[in-house]
Amino acid sequence: MPRIKNIEKKVVGLPDIHCPDHDDQAIDVALELVEYLKPQILFIMGDFMAVESLTRYPPSNWRAVYTRFNEEVAIANPLLDKIDKIAKKLKIKEKYYLEGNHEFRLNSWLYTVGAKLGDMRELSIPYQLKLGSRGWNYVTQKEQPVIIGKACYQHESYINNYHANKTVQETGRNVFYVHTHDHQVMYGKRMPGDRLHKAASWGCLCKLTPSYDKQPLPNRWIHGIGVVEYMDEGCFTDYFLPIIDYKCAFDGWVFHG
Repeated sequence: MPRIKNIEKKVVGLPDIHCPDHDDQAIDVALELVEYLKPQILFIMGDFMAVESLTRYPPSNWRAVYTRFNEEVAIANPLLDKIDKIAKKLKIKEKYYLEGNHEFRLNSWLYTVGAKLGDMRELSIPYQLKLGSRGWNYVTQKEQPVIIGKACYQHESYINNYHANKTVQETGRNVFYVHTHDHQVMYGKRMPGDRLHKAASWGCLCKLTPSYDKQPLPNRWIHGIGVVEYMDEGCFTDYFLPIIDYKCAFDGWVFHG
């Protein structure tokens, strides 16, 4: 008889949501999967907010940026409420919100015009989304990756056509990331005799044709979530659950939001 025992813990990662350019149907399927998977650790992998206002208006028009940013926050908070409702139901105690390049835009913008706005803390993502009171650990780009067992979790990696290969070759670690909105997987070693490592990107939960793209070109974007199940000594098995046409078949069930 094979030796069978329960996994030690499970991680689920929600990739780029880009609120308010998010895809509600894809998110509903993703949260249905989260509820079924019952993870102990939940990641928002960065770019939860698109922070479009900072690219739509120049820093000199900071009043328009401020107004638009508040509108984006008003959409983002209820969406985060929906995620938190599932997390609370599952009693998930360990939650990480990774800072993405879109959230980082806010830091750059505040550096330019912050003196005119007074208390910059009130314009931060953690403050506006009440991450502290919600129980989310906000992890800046400088603080990434988050290392759990033998896997690293971060928002960004490389963005070329073969970014998973580049990531595993350059880091020599197991890395799960998003940012590219597609799904790639590559195994590799940096040097002979090294352990085999893996890099994987986990798609997105935003609209596959973004509103800002007036002349959309074909892309490789795909909806889905990442899952990592841990065994002894930090070892793990991981998988990506793609959401195609707002459906995902897994473990004998069809999830459709």
